[in-house]
Amino acid sequence: MNKNVWTGFLLGAVVAFLASYLFPKIFPASYAQSMGGSSLVAATGNYVSGQYEVLYVTDTSARKVAVYRYQNGVLNLLDVRNIKYDLQLDYYSTRQRPSVKQIMRKVRNR
Repeated sequence: MNKNVWTGFLLGAVVAFLASYLFPKIFPASYAQSMGGSSLVAATGNYVSGQYEVLYVTDTSARKVAVYRYQNGVLNLLDVRNIKYDLQLDYYSTRQRPSVKQIMRKVRNR
């Protein structure tokens, strides 16, 4: 029984090696795509235990974030926020939900 297991394992390894050697390009190679000089950064995630997908798009030069929801084949814009003034704060409590105008006033009064 032990000899049969080793024979089967070695035969499978030889077949796998020959297949990869003889047919190396069955599937196209996958490469990361560059956005060139673009200032856009995108990230995805699940929300509410996989009920729908979320897409976050950040424009680093305009300092804006957009949030999209993808559900049942439909992409909907949920929110857009200018984060220019958010990023100028040294400290912010997570208990508050200020608007961009409130943050602008706070930054200007520093």
